[in-house]
Amino acid sequence: LEPPSEWPRVYDVTPLSDDGTASRFRLVRKKNGRIDHVDVTVDDRTATVASMTYIYKDGGTISFQQTYVLVDGNYVIASQTGRVDIPHYSADVASTFSNYQLNVKIDQGVFATD
Repeated sequence: LEPPSEWPRVYDVTPLSDDGTASRFRLVRKKNGRIDHVDVTVDDRTATVASMTYIYKDGGTISFQQTYVLVDGNYVIASQTGRVDIPHYSADVASTFSNYQLNVKIDQGVFATD
């Protein structure tokens, strides 16, 4: 999913609700494709995407929930769980992420061309 700053460029964004803790949005891609829309929940305190559900035109869905940790002043994903339920394929997904290194110095030789 694109970062929220990109949503207006890529999607028609409709606010659905805000309970003071989390805000829900419906995103409809401006370019037509297989996905009908994406429902996204954003944590109001951290401005992070807590969950997203992709609703496909053929009736399939893919849902993810994310948790975050603070690393060097930046929220990064610590874990993600989800469910894929599309025609001819279903799966439960669980991922964890750790050992983040932000703004690591890269040797300029990496970018050298011969």
